[in-house]
Formats: sequence, C-alpha cells, structure tokens
Amino acid sequence: MRQLLLLKLILEQNKSSQKNIADINKNIKELKNNPQKATETEIKQIDNEILAQQKFEEGNELCYKKNYQSAISKYNEAIQLKQNYSEAYNFRGKAYHCLKNYEQAISDYNKAIKLNPNNTTVYNNRGCTYVQLRNNMQAISDFTQAIKLNPDNIFAYYNRAGAYGNLKNYVQQISDYMQIIKLNPNYANAYYGRGICYKGLGKYQQAIEDLTQAIKLKPEDLHAYLGRGLCYQALGKNDLAEADFAKARELGYKG
Repeated sequence: MRQLLLLKLILEQNKSSQKNIADINKNIKELKNNPQKATETEIKQIDNEILAQQKFEEGNELCYKKNYQSAISKYNEAIQLKQNYSEAYNFRGKAYHCLKNYEQAISDYNKAIKLNPNNTTVYNNRGCTYVQLRNNMQAISDFTQAIKLNPDNIFAYYNRAGAYGNLKNYVQQISDYMQIIKLNPNYANAYYGRGICYKGLGKYQQAIEDLTQAIKLKPEDLHAYLGRGLCYQALGKNDLAEADFAKARELGYKG
C-alpha cells in the first residue's frame, strides 16, 4: 500500500512523461487486481520506477536552473534504475546540448527514438543539435519527421525554416513561416523570419509589411526595426530608414 500511495503522488506531480506514466499506471492496476500475485521482483521493479521518476524530476529541476552537469547525473541515476526510460535519454540529450556536447546529445536522442519512435519532441530536439553541427539536411529530415508525427508542431516548423535559411532555400523557408502563421497568427517571430526572407529576395515592400506586423506583435524587437530600416533604405526612403535605425539603437542596437 505504501508503494501504491507514493507512486500515485509522484504521478500527480509529473506531467512530462506521458508514456512513462501510462506504463506505471498499468503496473499499479495489475497489482491492485492481483495483489496476491505480486512477486518480489515485480515490487522491486515498481520501486525502481518510482525512484527513476523521482531522479528524472530532480534532473528537470536542475535543468531549469541551468545546472546541466548535475542534471545529467540525475538522469544517469534514472536510467540506471530504468534502462528503457526514453524521456530520461531525451532530457539528458537536451542537457548535453546545452553544454555544447553535441555528439553525446545525438547519441542520447538516438536511444530515446529507438525506445519511442513516435515522440515528436525528440526528433525536434535532435534536429536542433544537427543544426549546431551544421548538418542542416539531417536537421531538416528530423524536423520533417516531427511534423509528420504532429502537424501542429510550430516549433518544428520554425526550426525547419531556420535550417532551410542556413541553406539559403528561401522559398521553403517562407513556406514554413506561412504554415506557422496559419497555425498561430500572433507568432511574431514567424513574421520577422518571413520578412527577412523577403528582404533577402529583394521583395522589400512585402518584407516591410511582415516586419511591421512583427513590430506590432513584439514592439521591443530591435532586429525587426533594423531589418525594416534596411528595407526602407533599399527603397530610397531614407527618413523612414533612419527613424527605424534610431529606434533600434534606442532598444540597444550597438551597430
């Protein structure tokens, strides 16, 4: 009974690992329905899952505080207790990414995907790490898989747009920004990104329209003012350009 009550408490506190919660709930149900059949091995397994969940949550708290090395130690403990803990590999991968240990991050994401190939977040995370490794094609493949698993994954669209931008594929980049805006018309960064794409393509008026919308949604974005100023400058509208440059400097631009 102590084990069941403690496990329920942990389940209430943790919302980040749905598959893990489902697995533990299944074990709880089986033990409740057949308490006489619970072996010492089964009880030990439940105990390990409880402890693994605790270590995982402790790791998440440390990650939130940007204490990544200590967080990794907690995830190590969680994985030692539960070797098929997909989310622990995923979060440990994120911690390694934050420490710029990209190869180790990729290794952990690979393990997480092997354990749970339908987790859209892991593909998105691994894609971000591939971007840091300048492997934009592999990153695009991962972001695309994340989108297939969850067509409403705005972050995957945004990250894929960035990878396309690194390859100067502005047409595909614009397409992803358009999809983001369709999903969330108030996503300022999508207007900014699309505006910068239009600027790169020499479509200055369209760029100005998008950057103006970005400024409306995010008035303190100095980069939007700077980008719009450059577009005005390209169109010979120097007074408007200087006004935007002045605003960018007011917001902290040092150029």
